[in-house]
Amino acid sequence: MVRKARIHDLPFVFNIYTEHLKELGKESFDWLKAIVRSKSKRLLVLVCELYGEIVGFIIAYRKARRAYIESLAVSSRYRGMGVGTKLLTELEGIMAASGVNFVYLSVKSWNTSALNFYLNRGYSIRGVVLLMCAKPSDIDIPATVLSSSYTVLDLSAGRVKSLVNRPITWWSNLLDDVDKFIYRKFYREERTLVVKRDKAVKALVMYNVNDHKLVVDSLALSSYSALEAFTLTLYYLKNIAMAHNTSLVEIPVDASKKRLVTLLENIGFRVCEVEYMMSKELA
Repeated sequence: MVRKARIHDLPFVFNIYTEHLKELGKESFDWLKAIVRSKSKRLLVLVCELYGEIVGFIIAYRKARRAYIESLAVSSRYRGMGVGTKLLTELEGIMAASGVNFVYLSVKSWNTSALNFYLNRGYSIRGVVLLMCAKPSDIDIPATVLSSSYTVLDLSAGRVKSLVNRPITWWSNLLDDVDKFIYRKFYREERTLVVKRDKAVKALVMYNVNDHKLVVDSLALSSYSALEAFTLTLYYLKNIAMAHNTSLVEIPVDASKKRLVTLLENIGFRVCEVEYMMSKELA
């Protein structure tokens, strides 16, 4: 049986999540708790229950006519029994009934079993995301990038709504504009770097620091040509990473944005992982 998750399902969902840390990435129990308890109409969490046991779950966000699957995982003891298909089919049905036309997700390039799972269920690859990484000490940006014409603010993520009047996205407009709908800023202890020139926001970064790593969850620029503001943002990220004694900085970038990829490579970043962006049009 597939149904909406309840708060008492949380320990079982978390146990399944921890089985798939390599595929899904590390999240805290509190993050999952906030997701399950959320009453947001943009968020949907489903579980699959067999013989009274939670054996799988799926988490997705919706905005207007598009949705994004954050996570889908099945207990190792129940793989190959159609649990993932049941969860995905139920989610797609609910989304279609609510007016969603397209569902999006990302899959790590090495995870060929997940890639084949989605390809066999009508999803197609629509882009590639490069996760670019660097040690803070290897990021080579001179202090000359500092300019009195820019103002840089380091704020809690919750204060961003007062500065930006559109949803912030995981892929952001470093990726294709169609991905702007993905609303991934849910209940994390995130910080936000805002780079302003006069009163205009030129760059905005949401990041978090944990396990000795600074991870950029969202990076949006006012335009693709705003490389000066982007470079200034990277300068501050380097200093923040060093202040927290982190060992790595990680930034997701659309592989097709050559100027941004080249800039990151020139200052010391290298590709550490690759993800496929996938999508499916619902009938």
